[in-house]
Amino acid sequence: MERGGQMKTKDTAKEVQRKIKEVLRDPTQFIDRHGKRLPKDLSYSEATTFVFKENPNLEKSYREFLNSDRLKGEEEEKRRLEAGKEIIRLVKEEMRLDPNLSFSQALTLVQKEHKDLILEYLNLK
Repeated sequence: MERGGQMKTKDTAKEVQRKIKEVLRDPTQFIDRHGKRLPKDLSYSEATTFVFKENPNLEKSYREFLNSDRLKGEEEEKRRLEAGKEIIRLVKEEMRLDPNLSFSQALTLVQKEHKDLILEYLNLK
Protein backbone atom coordinates (compact mmCIF):
# COMPACT_ATOMS: atom_id res chain seq x y z
CA MET A 1 0.00 0.00 0.00
CA GLU A 2 1.08 3.53 -0.70
CA ARG A 3 0.50 6.55 1.51
CA GLY A 4 -3.14 7.28 2.14
CA GLY A 5 -4.07 3.60 1.86
CA GLN A 6 -4.19 3.63 -1.96
CA MET A 7 -2.86 0.56 -3.72
CA LYS A 8 -0.36 0.86 -6.50
CA THR A 9 -2.13 0.60 -9.83
CA LYS A 10 -0.71 -2.80 -10.83
CA ASP A 11 -1.49 -4.13 -7.36
CA THR A 12 -5.08 -2.93 -7.77
CA ALA A 13 -5.52 -4.87 -11.01
CA LYS A 14 -3.99 -7.99 -9.45
CA GLU A 15 -6.22 -7.68 -6.39
CA VAL A 16 -9.34 -7.35 -8.55
CA GLN A 17 -8.38 -10.46 -10.53
CA ARG A 18 -7.53 -12.38 -7.33
CA LYS A 19 -10.91 -11.57 -5.77
CA ILE A 20 -12.84 -12.44 -8.93
CA LYS A 21 -11.04 -15.80 -9.19
CA GLU A 22 -11.75 -16.46 -5.53
CA VAL A 23 -15.48 -15.82 -6.06
CA LEU A 24 -15.58 -17.94 -9.23
CA ARG A 25 -13.76 -20.83 -7.55
CA ASP A 26 -16.76 -21.43 -5.25
CA PRO A 27 -19.44 -18.75 -5.56
CA THR A 28 -21.75 -20.50 -3.10
CA GLN A 29 -19.48 -19.63 -0.18
CA PHE A 30 -20.24 -15.92 -0.70
CA ILE A 31 -23.33 -14.06 0.46
CA ASP A 32 -24.52 -10.87 -1.24
CA ARG A 33 -25.79 -7.75 0.51
CA HIS A 34 -29.33 -9.14 0.51
CA GLY A 35 -28.27 -12.22 2.46
CA LYS A 36 -28.49 -14.59 -0.53
CA ARG A 37 -25.81 -17.08 -1.43
CA LEU A 38 -24.32 -16.56 -4.86
CA PRO A 39 -25.38 -19.16 -7.45
CA LYS A 40 -23.00 -21.93 -8.41
CA ASP A 41 -23.14 -21.01 -12.13
CA LEU A 42 -22.02 -17.40 -11.59
CA SER A 43 -20.61 -15.72 -14.71
CA TYR A 44 -17.36 -13.74 -14.80
CA SER A 45 -19.36 -10.53 -15.24
CA GLU A 46 -21.56 -11.33 -12.23
CA ALA A 47 -18.49 -12.16 -10.13
CA THR A 48 -16.92 -8.83 -11.11
CA THR A 49 -20.10 -6.96 -10.18
CA PHE A 50 -20.19 -8.77 -6.82
CA VAL A 51 -16.54 -7.97 -6.07
CA PHE A 52 -17.03 -4.29 -6.89
CA LYS A 53 -20.26 -4.00 -4.87
CA GLU A 54 -18.54 -5.56 -1.89
CA ASN A 55 -15.41 -3.42 -2.35
CA PRO A 56 -16.41 0.05 -3.63
CA ASN A 57 -12.95 1.51 -2.90
CA LEU A 58 -11.32 -1.26 -4.91
CA GLU A 59 -13.69 -0.54 -7.80
CA LYS A 60 -12.79 3.16 -7.63
CA SER A 61 -9.07 2.40 -7.63
CA TYR A 62 -9.50 -0.02 -10.52
CA ARG A 63 -11.43 2.52 -12.61
CA GLU A 64 -8.71 5.11 -11.92
CA PHE A 65 -6.12 2.54 -13.01
CA LEU A 66 -8.01 1.86 -16.26
CA ASN A 67 -8.39 5.57 -17.00
CA SER A 68 -4.72 6.33 -16.31
CA ASP A 69 -3.68 3.43 -18.54
CA ARG A 70 -5.96 4.68 -21.34
CA LEU A 71 -4.56 8.21 -21.05
CA LYS A 72 -1.03 6.87 -21.09
CA GLY A 73 -1.81 4.96 -24.30
CA GLU A 74 -3.28 8.07 -25.90
CA GLU A 75 -0.17 10.08 -25.00
CA GLU A 76 2.11 7.40 -26.43
CA GLU A 77 0.09 7.28 -29.64
CA LYS A 78 0.22 11.07 -29.96
CA ARG A 79 4.04 11.04 -29.55
CA ARG A 80 4.28 8.22 -32.08
CA LEU A 81 2.20 10.14 -34.64
CA GLU A 82 4.29 13.28 -34.10
CA ALA A 83 7.46 11.26 -34.62
CA GLY A 84 6.00 9.82 -37.84
CA LYS A 85 5.18 13.29 -39.14
CA GLU A 86 8.69 14.46 -38.34
CA ILE A 87 10.22 11.44 -40.11
CA ILE A 88 8.19 12.19 -43.25
CA ARG A 89 9.19 15.87 -43.06
CA LEU A 90 12.87 14.90 -42.80
CA VAL A 91 12.58 12.40 -45.68
CA LYS A 92 11.02 15.08 -47.90
CA GLU A 93 13.77 17.50 -46.90
CA GLU A 94 16.47 14.95 -47.84
CA MET A 95 14.77 14.42 -51.20
CA ARG A 96 14.52 18.17 -51.76
CA LEU A 97 18.24 18.58 -51.04
CA ASP A 98 19.15 15.67 -53.33
CA PRO A 99 16.54 15.15 -56.08
CA ASN A 100 18.31 11.93 -57.15
CA LEU A 101 17.33 10.17 -53.90
CA SER A 102 14.40 7.80 -53.88
CA PHE A 103 12.02 7.83 -50.92
CA SER A 104 13.60 4.62 -49.68
CA GLN A 105 17.12 6.05 -49.87
CA ALA A 106 16.06 9.25 -48.10
CA LEU A 107 14.29 7.22 -45.40
CA THR A 108 17.44 5.15 -44.87
CA LEU A 109 19.44 8.37 -44.36
CA VAL A 110 16.87 9.69 -41.89
CA GLN A 111 16.90 6.38 -40.00
CA LYS A 112 20.68 6.55 -39.65
CA GLU A 113 20.76 10.21 -38.63
CA HIS A 114 17.73 10.25 -36.30
CA LYS A 115 17.75 6.94 -34.41
CA ASP A 116 15.94 8.40 -31.39
CA LEU A 117 13.10 9.60 -33.59
CA ILE A 118 12.79 6.17 -35.20
CA LEU A 119 12.72 4.49 -31.79
CA GLU A 120 10.00 6.91 -30.68
CA TYR A 121 7.98 6.10 -33.80
CA LEU A 122 8.38 2.36 -33.20
CA ASN A 123 7.36 2.93 -29.58
CA LEU A 124 10.64 1.42 -28.39
CA LYS A 125 11.96 4.44 -26.57
